[in-house]
Amino acid sequence: MGGESEKTITSAKVEMIYEPLAAMIKTQDLYGANALNSETYLEKVDSGINMYMLYDGHWTEMTLQDKNARKSVGMYDAVKGMQMLLDYGGNWKQTSAKDGIVTISGEVPAEMVYEVSEGGNFLQLAGMNGVGESYYMGVEAVPFEVQLKEDGTPVLFSVDFAKTLETVMNCVLQELNADEENLISVEKYYIKQTISNFGEVKQIKIPVDARSAINYEKEISLLENSNVK
Repeated sequence: MGGESEKTITSAKVEMIYEPLAAMIKTQDLYGANALNSETYLEKVDSGINMYMLYDGHWTEMTLQDKNARKSVGMYDAVKGMQMLLDYGGNWKQTSAKDGIVTISGEVPAEMVYEVSEGGNFLQLAGMNGVGESYYMGVEAVPFEVQLKEDGTPVLFSVDFAKTLETVMNCVLQELNADEENLISVEKYYIKQTISNFGEVKQIKIPVDARSAINYEKEISLLENSNVK
């Protein structure tokens, strides 16, 4: 856009248990020479899923419905992301088999990119998940690579959604009547996720400090109830 170039690198360490939902997500976002670290934890409670978030040294807390909690961290669910690629991919080609690891390349057909992108929350980091299918008009097939152990256990996948993100964002900009010179070019939107200790995480501990987090929903609710009285 306007000749500007911006580069952001996000890395994350994730532990996740699917039932009942629990998660630990530690991320670092690099913006040039600047870095932002954050932590997110999910914990099942009677009223839903508690989400504890650490930003800039401060803990906050909120309670979500199970479905919304899963969606909020969907981009970090590497197993689901790989499953989407395996389910909808095509043009398979085994590129190597070494030390018990099989590497396979494939691509998501253009007509299935919307299903895979939304189902795997692949554009979530760019803020473009949840848009309608019409914004994907004209997308190209998306190449990817997966690695599996010989018994089928997932190891990693890598995929570049740059052209998809560029198409979606420019469709949004065109809908907002943006001028041609204000449309964007996305050189890379590369996602690589490695899966380890599959099925072995049994417990995720919530940090002690998180237990004293500010829950703004509860604070507002208490304030509203006190005003009613």
